[in-house]
Amino acid sequence: MLSLFLTTLVFMLISMALMITQNRIILSQNDKINSAFKQESSDALFDAMGGYAKDLGQSCINVVEKNFDECEKLGKSTAYFAEMLYTDYYKDDVDISYGVGFAEGKTPEAIAEIDDISDLREYISTNSDYDEDKLDALDIFVVTEKGLVIDGTNNNYGESYEDLRKEKWYVDCKKTMAPLWTDVIHGTVTGKEKIDYVHPIIVNGEFKGISVVSMEINTLCDSLLRSNFRTIKETDLLDSEGNKITGGADYDKAAEKFDLQTADEIYMDGNNCWISFLLPEKKFTVCFEFQLDELYETVNAYSRGFETNNNIIRRHTGKLLIVMMVIYIVICLPLLLLFVIISGRIGRSVVNPLMSLGKKVENFGKGNLDIDISDITTDDEVGLLAHTIYEMSENTKKYLEEIKEITAEQEKVNAEMETAAKIQLSLMSADFPKDSFCDVYARMMPAKFVGGDVYATFDIDENNVLVFVGDVAGKGLPASFISVRTKINIQIYGEMNLGPAETLRQINNRLCHNNDETIFVTAFLAVFNKATGVLTYANAGHNKPILADEEPHFIDMNVGLPLGCIEDMKYKDETITLKKGESVFIYSDGVPEAMGADNTFYSNERFLKLVSEVTAGEYTAKSLVDAVDDDLKRHYGGKELWDDITMLVLKYTGGEG
Repeated sequence: MLSLFLTTLVFMLISMALMITQNRIILSQNDKINSAFKQESSDALFDAMGGYAKDLGQSCINVVEKNFDECEKLGKSTAYFAEMLYTDYYKDDVDISYGVGFAEGKTPEAIAEIDDISDLREYISTNSDYDEDKLDALDIFVVTEKGLVIDGTNNNYGESYEDLRKEKWYVDCKKTMAPLWTDVIHGTVTGKEKIDYVHPIIVNGEFKGISVVSMEINTLCDSLLRSNFRTIKETDLLDSEGNKITGGADYDKAAEKFDLQTADEIYMDGNNCWISFLLPEKKFTVCFEFQLDELYETVNAYSRGFETNNNIIRRHTGKLLIVMMVIYIVICLPLLLLFVIISGRIGRSVVNPLMSLGKKVENFGKGNLDIDISDITTDDEVGLLAHTIYEMSENTKKYLEEIKEITAEQEKVNAEMETAAKIQLSLMSADFPKDSFCDVYARMMPAKFVGGDVYATFDIDENNVLVFVGDVAGKGLPASFISVRTKINIQIYGEMNLGPAETLRQINNRLCHNNDETIFVTAFLAVFNKATGVLTYANAGHNKPILADEEPHFIDMNVGLPLGCIEDMKYKDETITLKKGESVFIYSDGVPEAMGADNTFYSNERFLKLVSEVTAGEYTAKSLVDAVDDDLKRHYGGKELWDDITMLVLKYTGGEG
């Protein structure tokens, strides 16, 4: 009996030890699965989330770029209109009762200057591009060299004020004779933090003053937060030194992680993700903070499920141990073998499925999102855990598919824009007039997929050739529509041989119709008589062409208002006579204003110097355009074009063939 008892006791202790060991293995394996799941799934999901946050940040930065571009367009058009007023194109009676300030009192010189440019205030206030509900433009005004401030946005400066000509932005703009963006300044009139776009007013090489467009900092950041991206928590704007201009305090945690001279940086910490974008042209950096709470909550929810299952298994195995002890005591040896068998079955039904599930989670963390749980058929907690992990993998695959669909849709839009660009270029002249009397060649390069530049050249009759270059205010699709409309009108009225001035008048009237947005077009149109060498031309607010004679120079001429501004405008015909071998180079403002890799303009001086060097020897119209094109590419060094570029050369060959 003693031997039987001792034998039974030994078997019972061995069985209990096996049960306890199995319990520990089960709990340890479950803890490993939980830890592996949290680590591997977090890494996989956050890799995908980093790219998604970067795409959202780029979409938001497009909002910033658009507002900067719109303010630059306002400042540029205001400066150009002021330059036309200084040329004594037309004047109205002057009312200086409001909106004009005098730094040195109402001197005769100041009164005389108001007589010259009084219409500027009306132009600013009625400019269709200025809309306080759509832009971040806070104010538009002009500061002249003689000490005037002319305001067009109903902000009355009064008749006396501090001399703004002493401000750093005025001094810098006058010194460089080029547009610039200021650092953040405090508005003396508005009392708000702002940045200004400053554009010089230059008439015949003489500095006359500047046009200023102010952008309120808080409004700019608020417009980003109003974007329909609910994961954006905060927007921060930094100056060129990395100092925070506006935004939330959380940025201080990530600021030391960023190199402000490097674009598109990303940093994650806790439940937050920061994306940094550099705006090199404006000297500012924009940082977006994204909340990843929902993503963390998803991972934590599954992790809590593991912990709950662990507790359930712990209670379940504990109760089973107690039952086993009672059975051993009551039944003892006869059921000892049965208990051993039950222990083995528990191992097969719990431990093995958990180990299989652990391998599946490990593969999931390595990128294999397809989880097969067909080999786990139990209906207990292990089966519930397997189904939970399966649902998580399916949701992850669905999320990644949505990202792929968004990317595919963007690629489709890009393909459609490329088709639109090909259609637009096909509408321009493909066969240039070329005989023994003249050689004509032209080229257009849009800044976007489609552009706002337009050119035309064709034979009116056997003796006369028409050449035309136009530049629509703006870029992209809206500008391309106006360019096509302009091209059609050139073809219609140009073939009537009305003369350049009358042809521009007719086209201007057509463009004024149904032009609610008041989109204007600068244009230069000329008719060349191949028999006499006489070039008759008219200019509607366009850049002055280059005459390539013995000493190439910009042609001095009358410059009228751009097309599409005021109906029934009159333009003036002028003529020059080309000698054999001389050329006229017509171009859009995208040539001298091409922004290089060093953030400097190509400039009229460099343009004229290159034309002089090429035309000093043997050349054709195409070789001259090719030479300028190659020099422009060296200048911007692969940088994206800031504006559309169009070049057209007409060379008088004098009957040689």
